[in-house]
Amino acid sequence: MSRDELEGLMLMLDGALEPADEAMLRARLVDDPALAEQWRALQLMQSELKIGLQAELSPDFTAGVMKKVRQSQQVSPGLMHQLLNFLSRPIAIPIAASAAFALMWAVGMPKPSDNIGLQAPSVAAETSPAKNDFAFSETEIESIDNPTNINVLVLAAPGSRNRVIWLSQRNISDEG
Repeated sequence: MSRDELEGLMLMLDGALEPADEAMLRARLVDDPALAEQWRALQLMQSELKIGLQAELSPDFTAGVMKKVRQSQQVSPGLMHQLLNFLSRPIAIPIAASAAFALMWAVGMPKPSDNIGLQAPSVAAETSPAKNDFAFSETEIESIDNPTNINVLVLAAPGSRNRVIWLSQRNISDEG
């Protein structure tokens, strides 16, 4: 039996077939014993479901199901699930912000003594801020106010056009 035949039987069971299609399928039921057997099995399943759905559940039904779930072998969560669980903890935001800050510090903080003779591209040299605007050991941090429940924090290394944008869920305790 093909998938299309099975879908046709299920549509006929639901009463969703056009009359011409239903007449053709009923004619096939007479000629094909396997299709007719599948039709009887679907009708039996539908009647058993109707009876089963009308039955009242026992008061301890949920407790029994949960007991069976606890006794069944559990599959350990994957790496991505574990990472998402970690990131949902309140401590994850400070750790991630510290890691981003350390990465920005290590990569984007040039020192005056690190001149190795490389020239900056002309576009970067034209658009870079003046050296007196801020000290080389400072990092610009800007918080952007917005009407959503998301905190937006922009970190920038002095003299660098690169920016790190940090988004986090705003908590009630964040409001000052």
